[in-house]
Amino acid sequence: MSLCDQADKLAMAGFRRSVRVETKPDNSLVTEVDRHIERMVRSRINAEFPGAGIVGEEEGTEAEGASMCWYVDPIDGTSNFVRGVPVFATLLAVAVEGELQIAVVSAPAMRERWVAWRGGGAWRGKDRISVSAVATIEESQPDRGHALRRRTGPGRDPRRSVA
Repeated sequence: MSLCDQADKLAMAGFRRSVRVETKPDNSLVTEVDRHIERMVRSRINAEFPGAGIVGEEEGTEAEGASMCWYVDPIDGTSNFVRGVPVFATLLAVAVEGELQIAVVSAPAMRERWVAWRGGGAWRGKDRISVSAVATIEESQPDRGHALRRRTGPGRDPRRSVA
């Protein structure tokens, strides 16, 4: 089973169920599911790629300076996950000699997965995807909600909010 398939299975086992939630020092949330996924990913990487570096959101850096380095965000969008909103994903990427080689965004509740690799483009399932054709900031519609929350403090507890 691939890393993403296994991470998806773990995420969905905890989605819309009662899970332990803690607040990190930066006021973001972490769940027992985040930690479980990251431990599983680290274990698989250590078994399959001994000596590889790992940078994980929940457990920090391991084997810093290794020629191969994996990056792991077990649940990006934890506040959505906690509230039962299906917009969350596991993010995995690997770099060799400091050059990103492959990245995956796997959103199991949405039944979506995006993959990009050096020289191969970016894909959503079997469909090739590309960046937006919007050329200027003035033409764009940026989502500033997350950045605004960080500037103004923790605000409402997403575990208790409805929307």
